[in-house]
Amino acid sequence: MWSEHTRQKPPKRQQGAALLVLLTLVVLVGAGLLLEGLNRSTDNQVAAEAHTMRALAEAKAALVGRAVNDANRPGSLPCPDTDNDGVAELFAGIQCPSYIGRLPWKTLRMANILDGSGETLWYALSSSFRDHGSAEPINSETLGLISVNGAAGMVAAIIAPGAPVVAQQNRTSNNDDDYLEGENANDDLVFINAVRSNTFNDRVMPIAQTDVMPLVERRILGEVGQVLRTFRDGKWSPWNEAAAWNPVDPDDTWNNRELYPWLSPFGAGPVASVYNGAVGTREGLLPFSWPGEQFFTTFKAKWNINNADTTVSGTVTLGELEVGDITFNGTSTQCTWTTIEQVNCNVTALAGQPGNPGLLTCLGEPNTQINRKFEFVFTADSGDPDGVKIKRPKWDKHRERDLKINTTPFPITSNVLVRITDIAVSGPQSGNQCGQGTLVDDADTGGEIEGKKIQFDLGVPDELPLWLVSNNWHQLLYVAASSIHVGDGSGAPPPVPCAPGTDCLTLVGTTASNAVQAIVVSAGAQLAGQNRVTGTLGSYYEFDPNHALQPLVGNDTAGDDEFVRLRRTNAFNDQVHIIAP
Repeated sequence: MWSEHTRQKPPKRQQGAALLVLLTLVVLVGAGLLLEGLNRSTDNQVAAEAHTMRALAEAKAALVGRAVNDANRPGSLPCPDTDNDGVAELFAGIQCPSYIGRLPWKTLRMANILDGSGETLWYALSSSFRDHGSAEPINSETLGLISVNGAAGMVAAIIAPGAPVVAQQNRTSNNDDDYLEGENANDDLVFINAVRSNTFNDRVMPIAQTDVMPLVERRILGEVGQVLRTFRDGKWSPWNEAAAWNPVDPDDTWNNRELYPWLSPFGAGPVASVYNGAVGTREGLLPFSWPGEQFFTTFKAKWNINNADTTVSGTVTLGELEVGDITFNGTSTQCTWTTIEQVNCNVTALAGQPGNPGLLTCLGEPNTQINRKFEFVFTADSGDPDGVKIKRPKWDKHRERDLKINTTPFPITSNVLVRITDIAVSGPQSGNQCGQGTLVDDADTGGEIEGKKIQFDLGVPDELPLWLVSNNWHQLLYVAASSIHVGDGSGAPPPVPCAPGTDCLTLVGTTASNAVQAIVVSAGAQLAGQNRVTGTLGSYYEFDPNHALQPLVGNDTAGDDEFVRLRRTNAFNDQVHIIAP
């Protein structure tokens, strides 16, 4: 029998093997727990990084959207938030208080999106894109001043600060070096992305000029297209609905045509242009005028007045102030629209021109050659059925404008001025005023005064927005219209379309049509090989020489009625908007 004392102990080798098995189990369990922890940590890091990238992308979309849709200065961006209240800082003079701070999420009308570590995003802005008049012009030629990883010309940069790293313990402050690291924290315009470490964990997302301006261009093309469509569709109303005068005047049948304005010649380039419409120009720049801008225009003056008060002296007679019918040519008549309701026109009739009486006696000197200056001022009388009427399309949309007062008696405040002044240009009295007469209407003045076909280009700011001109977008747009849909309406009345291949414009490329009525093209930024100082069409507009559709004339040749729409490349960045098919 075996007793407790006689039971044999297992060999030491067996004891060692059991211990090894047990140790192995412990190690394996521990390794499994460690691996699970490491995987969990790695998953957390991946999730945090993905969250950060989504936050950066959302912030970028919000900033780009804000730039594109800005009501007063498209392309501009707000100042950074320097006190962490979510609101962009107000300007200090003409500058942002700081060009680096936190993302102004309240100003952008969005939630306070945080990075993967729960921190508010930071934001750096190029001062050239600040939303202030002193930064203008802001357009496709405006360069950003920020660089990210060596790429220059950035409009802005958004930075996710990540969790605090070594030496960053004061995260209650608004100091960038408590959140950002290295190159990103030295208050300059240079930013970097780098490998994560215990001393660097920033993530930077740039906003390039090409992220913003092509979208702004698209908006501007749409707005200009709508302005020109509204101009085209403006229907002229009689000056007085109850009067028999002019509701169906055969001489004014052109008023009923659907027409685009004569354009401003491209000439020596957009910078040198005066932006006034020129008769016969159907490819060129937008025609526009500011209140108070003087321009040349054809002007027909006709007056037949009786019982007017007059002031007459010297060579000017009463009859010349009471009766006249003169058409002045467009190279001599200067008009100024001081408002959309008032125009001042003057013309000096030289020897041999309409309105010049020839040789007169001036201050006792016979046979003196004079220059005769005519001045006319017309101001509309709002709501006065007997006052000056300015004929225009509905909704105050302008093209050539006619003015007339035709009543007996004139109203006391008819706001019409006719003045004639003679100046000697030969003989002993050369340079002296020979005579002057001014017509002044009173209670018993009767008759009519007309001013006809006075040019009025697109008005700023009542038709074209002020920001479009103040930011020089008008220098980067090219407009063309078919030969029967522009100017004085020499073609058939609407709704006759242009004839494909004959009167119409042709568009080729990604969109093709040979029946385009009108078109507007944006030039985009200057490309390699272009030099806009030269002012040539090809320095603004291009075709892609490597495209499969070659050979094409492209957008760089005037007068061929052919335009090209292609996808953006390094050699082509024109954008084309069809105003009407």
